[in-house]
Amino acid sequence: MHAVEPLNAQAANMINNYMSEEVRATMRKDAIKDIDTRMERLLSEFMEKYSQELSSLEQKPETMIVNGIPAESIQRIAKEKNADLIVMNSRTHGRLSQMIIGSTANKVIHTSSIPVLVVPIK
Repeated sequence: MHAVEPLNAQAANMINNYMSEEVRATMRKDAIKDIDTRMERLLSEFMEKYSQELSSLEQKPETMIVNGIPAESIQRIAKEKNADLIVMNSRTHGRLSQMIIGSTANKVIHTSSIPVLVVPIK
C-alpha cells in the first residue's frame, strides 16, 4: 500500500490564495493520473515478482488503487469487502522509531471496528 497524506491547512491555504480553482483542478487531475499510473506499474511488478508464492494461495489476491484520505479509505474498503482483518505495514528505521507506529497505521488502529495487524518492513 502506498499512502499520500493530504496537505496541511497552512499549505492548502497558501496554494488556494495563489492559484485559481481551474489550475488546481487540472494539477490535481494530472497528479492523480501520474500516481495511479505509477501505482499500477508497481503493483504489476510486485505481482510478477512474487507470482510463484502468490499462486499457492487459496484465494487469489485482489489489487486496487483507491484515492482518498488513507486511513478512511483503508477502513471503507475493508468494510466493503467484509474483511476479517486489516494488515498494514509500518516503516520503521531505527530503534526509537520502532516504538512509534506510522500515522496512517495509528489512525486505523484507533478508529477501526475491524482488527488491525501491523507488520514492520525490514
